[in-house]
Amino acid sequence: MGQTEQQISADVRAAKDVVQHFVKVRKSMRIYLQNNEVLTRLKQELSRRFAAFFETVSGPLEITISRNDLTYGDTVVYQKDGTDEDELLFQLYRSGLRSLTFHQGVEKDELFKFLGMLNQTADQNVQDDLVTLLWSGEFRFIQYYAIDDYLEEGGAEEGMKALEARVDSPTPLPPPNPEAAGPYNEDVEMDLSRVKADQRLPREAAGLSERETALLLKEVEEHDTAQLLKTTVEIALEAMVAESTRDQENKLTEVVIALGQSLIDEGDFKTAAQYYGHIDQLSRTEFKSVPQVLRVQQQIKFTFANPAHWKNLAGLLNDVFTGDLNDIPRFLALIPDTAMPELLNQYAQIQSPNLRKAFLDGLLPHSEKNGAALVNFLGSAAARPVLREVIALLGRAEDPKAVEMLGKYVRDPDPRIRREAVFALGRGKSNDAANLLVQCLDDEDLEIRTTALRNLMSMQANTTFPRLKALLERSDFEEREFQEKMRFSLALAKVGSWQSVSFFAAVLNRKSLFSGKNDVELKLCAVQALGSLVSVDGDGDQMAFSDRTDRAQVEQLLRTQGNNQPKPVREKIDEILKSLDRRKGSVR
Repeated sequence: MGQTEQQISADVRAAKDVVQHFVKVRKSMRIYLQNNEVLTRLKQELSRRFAAFFETVSGPLEITISRNDLTYGDTVVYQKDGTDEDELLFQLYRSGLRSLTFHQGVEKDELFKFLGMLNQTADQNVQDDLVTLLWSGEFRFIQYYAIDDYLEEGGAEEGMKALEARVDSPTPLPPPNPEAAGPYNEDVEMDLSRVKADQRLPREAAGLSERETALLLKEVEEHDTAQLLKTTVEIALEAMVAESTRDQENKLTEVVIALGQSLIDEGDFKTAAQYYGHIDQLSRTEFKSVPQVLRVQQQIKFTFANPAHWKNLAGLLNDVFTGDLNDIPRFLALIPDTAMPELLNQYAQIQSPNLRKAFLDGLLPHSEKNGAALVNFLGSAAARPVLREVIALLGRAEDPKAVEMLGKYVRDPDPRIRREAVFALGRGKSNDAANLLVQCLDDEDLEIRTTALRNLMSMQANTTFPRLKALLERSDFEEREFQEKMRFSLALAKVGSWQSVSFFAAVLNRKSLFSGKNDVELKLCAVQALGSLVSVDGDGDQMAFSDRTDRAQVEQLLRTQGNNQPKPVREKIDEILKSLDRRKGSVR
């Protein structure tokens, strides 16, 4: 039996409101022109509803994706409507997306960029490219979780089941120990008549499930433990400042470090991060410029920077870690960059795919300035089991040898390794990276060619247009699939703008291009590319030309070609010209 509106909590209602309007705007963007008044109002309303959600809920809007619905928490907020037209869930699920998270601060430009990518991949029937496209978008306030094939091979499904089981069945609290409170003092008298009973809501009024109650108790217990440790640190530091001898200071320092180490050994990385973070905060506030405390800080940094300190980190994670996966990257943020070589060795030994993913997130901040460590690790035998993940890290590294090493892997026999290397090269902006991506345009793997093309477009390298044009002019280009030929043609139009017009005009004017076997397909690609040069973006502005004369020339070219082309080409030209005429009429 479904919930009534009164039973649904305010945060669920707000989430449902946002998601359903989000789906409505997505569909409308595929029906109306970009500057249509109805679509403009719908977009404004979507921005308002996102703002209303974050006023109601303190956390992010996290949506879980399944084959048949979208859920927020445990509540379904969008279901497949049973029609053939509703392909959103199919598109998201098939592309590998399993969750979407919108964080407070997300703005309309980012939202509509995301919606545009959904519609772009749906229109082109290339759902497998959606994750690639989202990755290239580099969103600030939108995150997604996608199942990758290497995670599936490593047992991601089993890992997720284990994680869900751990959340649904949290570690039970220990039974109370009456003796721990100490002996009863009979000298203390209490007037029980003045003690009021606890004013507690009935269980039904509290509205908490068994699972929610257990999680709440666990959170309170963790908070109390962290608070006790913070107090212990403060007392130890105060005693350290009061002591007069270095020997006593050293003993207290050992106690402080040993207490933190015990948390790590127990797998309580969350409390360990809070513990060491509190020491750092005290060194910058109450104990600022106090020599004894600064020496403690230096000793902790020295200990953390020592690779030998982390020799058993993977073993701890494999055997005793039971916390939230987010605790791992928070803790790794405390470790200095100099420990990166040993962290990589430990990463290769972690067994669970989910733990590896969390550990990888923790390594990301260290990777930018540790290119040399990544290059050295990739040259070792230990790297092969985690090769793809480390290659992804290398793409973020600020090291001249990074591109050279990635060049090795774009020629790897395994297409998955090549794919990851092409992804990583896309983060570079150098000519060397662009040269390697151009080579990948001839890879036997379609996804690699597509990803290389998209990265080249985003890099806007000076050599991209002539090299892309040379590829389209090759006689073997017509043998490629129509969808790929269309992508490459649109890419040439985007990077070449007015320079590409003469090329596409030549394609249309020739009676036969190359062997002529796929002449119609090539001409359709040319027409679509020319049409993209005079189309509009999401704000109603011309994408390619700022000068009306240039736009008019392209329109005139399309009009004069209308009667000289095969029927499919004529129909495509008519479709584009009618769209342009409608837009002109709406502007007037």
